Amino acid sequence: MIYALYAMGPNGEFGSAIGLPWGSFSEELEFFYEFLEPFKADIIVVGKRTYETAPKRLREVLEKRQVLVWGRTPPTIWYNEQHRHLRYIGKGLKTYLNGSDAVIIGGAALLEEAASQKVIDAFIRSTIEMKLCGNMWDNFPTIKLKHDDLLLWPVDSAVVVHRRGENEKYTFVSEGVYL
Repeated sequence: MIYALYAMGPNGEFGSAIGLPWGSFSEELEFFYEFLEPFKADIIVVGKRTYETAPKRLREVLEKRQVLVWGRTPPTIWYNEQHRHLRYIGKGLKTYLNGSDAVIIGGAALLEEAASQKVIDAFIRSTIEMKLCGNMWDNFPTIKLKHDDLLLWPVDSAVVVHRRGENEKYTFVSEGVYL
């Protein structure tokens, strides 16, 4: 099975020029790591930029796991010599995985490509919303997800709420959308 694990705003807000639109939202990040760290997926698929700029905690997870880094060119640094460069995503990814589970963690271009190629079996996504009307994102979102499968609940999917949380500015709900 191939999972996609990501957070977004209610309108697909995903990133900004300097990071996440909501900044560091520790309550939601804990859900991300609670899912990712013990996750039984054999392989983590990550975009080149996300891989190269991974914060310390994510880098520590990646160093211990089998990783495919997606991008036109390989990353300039490798956290583990066993990590591999993934140039293209298509239906052949499932053949390559040969029954192994994988989790895709971003960035946006990787999630969009995987959704377009219909290789994702389940979406584990947190939707983050501002608590007050008129409140602004910490960082203006310049990157938005666009693919319907990433934003909506595909027809015939099962949607399970895994966690809800909040801080002083934002709330989130993390759902599993299973196809």
